[in-house]
Amino acid sequence: MTEDRLTAALRDEVKHIGFPEGRKQLLVAELKKAMRRRTVAHRFASRLRDFWNGTTEVRLPTAVAAMLLVGLGLWNSMSPLLVIDVNAASLLLQTATEETSAVTQGVSVIRTCTPTG
Repeated sequence: MTEDRLTAALRDEVKHIGFPEGRKQLLVAELKKAMRRRTVAHRFASRLRDFWNGTTEVRLPTAVAAMLLVGLGLWNSMSPLLVIDVNAASLLLQTATEETSAVTQGVSVIRTCTPTG
């Protein structure tokens, strides 16, 4: 509703009420403020509902910019998983070969000592 139509509707509604004129004006102002708040919330809810139902078109540059931001965020969080550190890789390979050679050299016998009493 536009503000002029809202004002006219409110005046029509309150002209039959037996309040003093100052009280009527205060009531009209409070009702206008409440209607504005409700319409802002209603407008936001309807936009959100339209977007959720897929009736809102997103411009291509906006969609590309959003995808780039999402991609940049994902790259910053996932890049440590994708980058191979040469020093860490060589250390892991060296450790793995040392462990394998230690196992293939012989058999270790573990003796357990039982307390005698």
